[in-house]
Parts: sequence; C-alpha cells; structure tokens
Amino acid sequence: MKVLLVSMPFGALERQALGISILKPLLQSRGISCDIRYLTFPFADIIGPETYQWLGYHLPYTAFAGDWCFTHALYGSSTPGYEDAILRRRWQQDETSVQRILWVRSQVDRFLDYALAAVPWSEYDAVGFTSTFEQNIASLALAKRIRAAFPKVKLLFGGANWEDEMGLELHRQFPFVDYVCCGESEHALPLLLEALGAKGASRDKRLARIPGIVYRNPKSGESVSTGSGAPVENLDALPAPDFSDYFAAQSASASGSGVLPGLLFESSRGCWWGAKSHCTFCGLNGNSMRFRSKSQTRSLDELKSQAARYSVQTVEAVDNILDMEYFEEFLPRLADAQLGVDVFYEVKANLSRRHLRKLKAARVTRIQPGIESISDHVLKLMRKGTTGLRNIQLLKWCAEYEIQCEWNLLYGFPGETAEDYAGILAMLPGIRHFRPPSACGPIRLDRFSLRALETMRYLYPFPEDVLKRITYYFDFDYADGRNPMDYVRPVIDYCDQWKESPGASASLHAALMPDGALGILDTRLGQRKAIRLEGWQQAAFERCDSMQPPAAIARHLMQTGFGEQPGLAEFLDDCCRRNFMITDGRNYLSTAIAKGHLRERLEQQEERVIRSVPATPLVHLGAVGA
Repeated sequence: MKVLLVSMPFGALERQALGISILKPLLQSRGISCDIRYLTFPFADIIGPETYQWLGYHLPYTAFAGDWCFTHALYGSSTPGYEDAILRRRWQQDETSVQRILWVRSQVDRFLDYALAAVPWSEYDAVGFTSTFEQNIASLALAKRIRAAFPKVKLLFGGANWEDEMGLELHRQFPFVDYVCCGESEHALPLLLEALGAKGASRDKRLARIPGIVYRNPKSGESVSTGSGAPVENLDALPAPDFSDYFAAQSASASGSGVLPGLLFESSRGCWWGAKSHCTFCGLNGNSMRFRSKSQTRSLDELKSQAARYSVQTVEAVDNILDMEYFEEFLPRLADAQLGVDVFYEVKANLSRRHLRKLKAARVTRIQPGIESISDHVLKLMRKGTTGLRNIQLLKWCAEYEIQCEWNLLYGFPGETAEDYAGILAMLPGIRHFRPPSACGPIRLDRFSLRALETMRYLYPFPEDVLKRITYYFDFDYADGRNPMDYVRPVIDYCDQWKESPGASASLHAALMPDGALGILDTRLGQRKAIRLEGWQQAAFERCDSMQPPAAIARHLMQTGFGEQPGLAEFLDDCCRRNFMITDGRNYLSTAIAKGHLRERLEQQEERVIRSVPATPLVHLGAVGA
C-alpha cells in the first residue's frame, strides 16, 4: 500500500500541515509507504506570494474568496452573483480587490493542469486530502480531475471541513470521494488503508468495523458513517511529526524564499476549561472536549529535537489551552534548555505574575489568553469563567514582562446591552498604554446552527437542507431585531484609532524613588505628569497591583501599621478618575506598569501570598475565579 497526503491552497505558507505530518511516520511504522505533497507553494508561485497571502489573511475570511476561485474548476462554472452579493455588498470590497480575485480565478486551471502533470498519481494506491478553512473547493477540484485521469486511485478526505455530519453530507454530494476520516484519524486511517488491501466481502466487513470513517455501501451506493472516531488517549504514543516535506517544498519554491516558517508543536488536545464549562462561542473540539496532554518529559524532548532538526526561530503550539501542570516542570526545563526559539501558546486568562515569569524565562514571548471582552456581563454570557478586571490585570502583566498578548473584543452576544459597551468604552482610556486588541468583531455562529452563511450558496450549489449539513459557518438574526452596530460603533472606532496610533511612546509607569516613595509617571495624551505617593496611599496603590476589593485594601493597611484610613475610598476613586486605576464597582486594579525594584517587591508580595496557602497547588492557582 502506498499513499500520498496532500495539502492544497489556501493552506498557510508559513505553517506545516500538522495532521498529515503526524500520520506519515505513523503509517510508515505500520508498513504503509507514505509521501506528503504541499501544493500550496506551486500555486503561490503562479499567482505571487503577496496575492496568496492577501487572499488568505487580508480579505474577510467569511468571504471565502480563495474557495470561490476554484468553484468553476469543480462544477464547470461559478455560481453567478458572488462578486456583487459577497464582495461588493456584504464586504464592501473595492473594484481593485474584486478584479484581483477574478484574476486569481483565471489562473486556477493552469495550476490544476500543473498539479495533475507534476505528481505521479498513478504510483499511489490512495491519495488523501487534508481540508481546513479555505482548502475544500481546491481539494475537491483536484480530486475530481485525479478520478477522471486515474480512476483506480482511491480518494480520501479528512480535516475540520469533513468532521461528523459535514463529512457524511459532503461524501453524499461528491461521488468521486471514496472515503472520509472524521475527527482524529490516527486510529482510523491505518485501519482504513489496511482494509483497502483486502478483497470483496472481507473489505466490506473490515470497513464497517472501523470507527470514524464514511464509506459507500457497495450494493446501494449510499454513504455510510461508522460514527465518531476514537480520540487518541495516549499522546506520548504518537510519533513526532515529520515536517521534512514542508521544508523541502518551501526551499524549492520561489515563493518560499520570502516565508519565515514557524514550527508547529502539539503538547495537548482538547480543553481542560471547556470540559468543565464550555465557552458559549467555542466551536472547536467537535468530537471530544476531553483534555489530554503529553507527558512533560516527552513534550520537552520532542520540542528540543524538532527545533534542532528544522532550525527555526519560532514555535507555535497548536494546543487549545496550555496544561497548567506544565508550569511545574516543562516550562522551567524549557528555560534551562535555552533552545533559542520564541514560543507561542494559548492560555487561560487567570494567570499570576509567577506564571508570567515562568513563561518569560522559557521564551514564551507570545500568548493568546482567550480574552474576548472586558465586560463582566458579556463574559458571563460567554461562560468564560473570568472577569473584565482579571483580563485587564493579565494585559498589564504581559506589558510588564514584554510578552505579546493577542486579545479580541467580540460583540453581538444575545443578552448583551448598550450599557455593557458604554462600560467598555469608559475603561479603554485607562488601558490605552497596553497592546490594543488584535480584532474587534462580531460573533459568528458555527456548525449546524440556523441558516447557512450566505457565501456558502456560491461555493456549494445545493439545497438549503444540504448546505446546513456541510457548512461550518451560519448567518442569523436577532429575535428583538437589534443591530449591535447601533451601540458598538464607538468602541470599534476607539479600537481602530488605538491600533493606528497604539501609544507605544505613551506609558503609565510606577517605580520606587531613591527615598522609597512611589513615583508614577504618566506620558499619555501627549502630556507628562509625575506623581509621588507615600505612606498609606503608596501601600494602597501597590496593593492594587492585583485586583482588590476595598475591604481587602483596608485590611492590608491595618496589617501594615497604617491603621484605618477614612479617605481610602476617595483616594481609590481619584486614582480611577486619573486613569491610574480601573474599577468594576467591586474591585480596584492599578494599571501602572511596575518597573525595577517595585516589580521585584510585587513579585515577592505575590510569593508570600502563595506560600501562605501551601495546600493550593500551582495548577489550581491558574484557575482562581474560574
């Protein structure tokens, strides 16, 4: 048995296809010959890497312009009206952009002719396509041509676009697709390929016993699903991914010369928070939310080996969320290893200073903590298990430790109010010296919701009931007829201006002065203000490095010898008026970035708090308030 796994446009040029890179060595260990082909780079060579990246990253992703460019090659013609309905009306694309997309479409047949001629398809018993995001139509178009030219080659599909009911319905609609692997395929694909080596009734019986696939009943021709595949329980049992095909394709491509690859790395699957409280907006982990992670030793050994083998500058963990136990061993040992690479991880927002220090030491220089709002009410609607101030607290500490924090402001949640966004707008000036949100956009309904996204009608010319079963994204209306833009627009405008002028030169710093007093330097709004705090006011301000209720601040003043201070409430509110602090009406948080010895003192203060609660392990501290 010999199989080829293919990654089609518009897979990212700077990233490997992780799934098929794990499957290759896994199949080889079972005696199945496997190659990988990246046809992303040849298409980028034809249309130019700038245009390729523009289609993938700069156009609105729900326009699916990359997918649409391949529709005529799949169906013989494109559904008319896409340019006006989607590009011009829905997404207000200018005529230059529209013509650029039409030009890309004109190059598709040239690319598919190249792909059909460049790859020795007849040498393979099976060809598998991985399809995520905007890879589906291109993959189907090439698969259709392969079937016509090489009818004996079995065609397989997998990836997020073919999961569960989507895979079953796509299999029904495209008869040239022979088999589908739904969800995690490390168990199903080897069994499927081994079954293909059998004959007649023996093959049919073996196929029916493989969980997680779709195949055709040999008598009726109907698509048959064997249900969800079994998730991998022991991630340590998986081989390290083989990325050699990706780097070979990148080095052989003219477009690849301008690409700085990041190395993909997987240390866990599922989400430990989602298994406990599934976030309202999360459409990930369709088959299993259950959290599984590699042993810390295995993860570190794999990362060290992969970084040395492929000589990259950045590593991007694909985990939905960092395993909190990794703060105990993996991150300290990663810091000691000094691999010379910068690492990205998705994390929970409920991190402490101690966590941030460990991330920084391990060169985890970029994180995505799942911050999607700073409104307590909206966060409750999201079921995020955090608060607005806790999110802002993390943004502040990331600024202190120079860790790039990717965060967003999502709007349009059913149940949100105009007052929620008035509250957000009031908070933004107080955090203007932090990194602005990466995006400020509306919620999206995913997977089997109300009505298929309008764009899908131009990608799949099928009835509405079919579209609802094969699409990932959906359109919707609000029951009360609201338009969120009526109350969100001021927040969007503020964030747009913030991103255009992020205030890198403006800051709010706090540091200890030579005499031990606290100095606050504010250079925001084009001004320069220096404020000195001492005595109980200094103690109260420093205490608010982490979010604190007034009662806790007053208790701290009593414990540190300052006694009862009647002016505490007025002082805290004055700090909020000056935008030195933020309050949610229950807690107060300083937004000043601590420098030098002050930061060291605050770190020591946190350590004393941690040591005072010895029964609470570090892994649980990360979920405080969850």
